[in-house]
Amino acid sequence: MAGLIVGIIAVAVIAVFTVAIIAFLVYGLVMMVVEIVMGLYTAITDDTLTVFERGSHAGESTMNIVLLLLPFKGKIKGRFGRWFGRSKAKGKSSAKALKTEQSKTGKPKTAPPPPKTDKPWLEKKGDPAYDRYGPASESHPEQLAQTIAKLEKAGVEVIWRPDALAYQPNSTPGKPGQMILDPDASWSAVVHEMQHFLDDAAKGFLGAEKLYNPNTRWWFESRAYAKEIALARREGDKALIKELETLRLQEWQKIFMPDLGKGNKVKQ
Repeated sequence: MAGLIVGIIAVAVIAVFTVAIIAFLVYGLVMMVVEIVMGLYTAITDDTLTVFERGSHAGESTMNIVLLLLPFKGKIKGRFGRWFGRSKAKGKSSAKALKTEQSKTGKPKTAPPPPKTDKPWLEKKGDPAYDRYGPASESHPEQLAQTIAKLEKAGVEVIWRPDALAYQPNSTPGKPGQMILDPDASWSAVVHEMQHFLDDAAKGFLGAEKLYNPNTRWWFESRAYAKEIALARREGDKALIKELETLRLQEWQKIFMPDLGKGNKVKQ
């Protein structure tokens, strides 16, 4: 009898915890949806906002919508493909192109060779482009020199530190911060950190205290990752795009759900 009572109590406790966790997750989801709606509503209706502030609200809400849909990206992509017949159409068009090429030359059209993988560079944490394209000092030496010159001219202290990538805002509002770069950072990583500086400058150098606000931090990070993803898209590097999207989602998790994310980071 005592064992039965203990079992019932244990089941009840587990049920209560399960319901509490579900309620917590639902509450978080609802609050995020409310934040998205309020951000869009403010961007549309608040006449006191500047164009920059209005775009900031709208952009932040749009990025939050994208993040909500990211876990379902595969299903959404597959469903749209089925609705519009993209996969079949692409397959037919590719087969037709190959057939046309073969009929003209008498030889089958071969696919382009895969990218070389015998690069001397090792993987760098937080800088997936490095493994593919190497350091900016080798892939984009002129652009790197111009970027450093621009930073120094603007009063930014450039610090070279191995295995470090960060734009550190100044503790004093109105003054530029520090740019900390790995000497072997990829051009993509340099562009990411440079975007942080440009956004900080556009806001008049708000200072570290204001920039560490979660919403402001995410606005900065989402714009920087958008730059990196745009570079990867120009290169046609789908694998790099996927890695950057994963890092972007992990960054959002680290900013808004640091405790919930411990031990449960987004996997590629």
